[in-house]
Amino acid sequence: MMDSTHQLYLTLLADHIWGRKTVVQPDLVDWVRLQYIIRIQSMSGIAYVQLRDALSGMPEHALFLSDLRNRFAAEVFYAVCRKEDFSALEAVLTAHQIAFLPVKGSVLSQYYPVWQLRTMGDVDFLIHTEDRARVDELMRDLGYTFFSDTEAVWSYDRDVNHYEIHDHIFYEPMANDFDYQGYFDGAWEYARSLPGVTRFEVDESFHFLYLIAHTAKHILHKGSGFRPFVDMALMVQKVGERMRWDWITSELERLRLLKFAETCSALCERWFGIGFPIQTGKLSEEFFECVTQKAF
Repeated sequence: MMDSTHQLYLTLLADHIWGRKTVVQPDLVDWVRLQYIIRIQSMSGIAYVQLRDALSGMPEHALFLSDLRNRFAAEVFYAVCRKEDFSALEAVLTAHQIAFLPVKGSVLSQYYPVWQLRTMGDVDFLIHTEDRARVDELMRDLGYTFFSDTEAVWSYDRDVNHYEIHDHIFYEPMANDFDYQGYFDGAWEYARSLPGVTRFEVDESFHFLYLIAHTAKHILHKGSGFRPFVDMALMVQKVGERMRWDWITSELERLRLLKFAETCSALCERWFGIGFPIQTGKLSEEFFECVTQKAF
């Protein structure tokens, strides 16, 4: 069963999504455990924004709040560094007429109330396979260090900036006998070009399908915390009205992920008060508690 510490964590996420202040009953919270949960879920910045007013003037929570404030500042610093570096890289890729399509965190951050607080370890973007050698040469010339542990992803580091460059955005198998790599190789068909640059912008409805599939992959292979579900909820909240839900539903069925998406919708509804405009799966209390504990 969820206790008051777990409940406060989910409440502060929901409050951030909806722009509400978080109300705290300090005596009911295990603050050491909450601090640990916030860290492993990579939500220190959001937690600081939500808790700073509630805990202000409480000396007994000064160290807890100071730790959150320092992590909040670090998240903002790294986010600004990444954005500036990516803007400079965009100019270089455009000058060399290399098309690229950002995906995942750098795109999803635009849906957050404070974009700098959508944490990520790296910036992901897709290129055409035939541009692989040219991009590698450019990245090395710009001073990035190359490393890779898989043929599908090429990683580059420089200072605090990390990139994962792909020519496929889905490459790990799942358990339901469907060619996800082949399907998501169609990303370019759902991308629109932007004036003056060679950066492309992914269609929101297609990106939502990718987010669902990517989350399913993580759950199967590594497990998942709450952040992908916050991504889903905020995306639906911010751009859901212009997404093509009939098409999304039919494609989810084709991808054999409709029931999974319905469950994600039901979880987002229970955790954050926002579901998807599709049929919502029914959750037993036992299943809900089990999934919630695994996410923690």
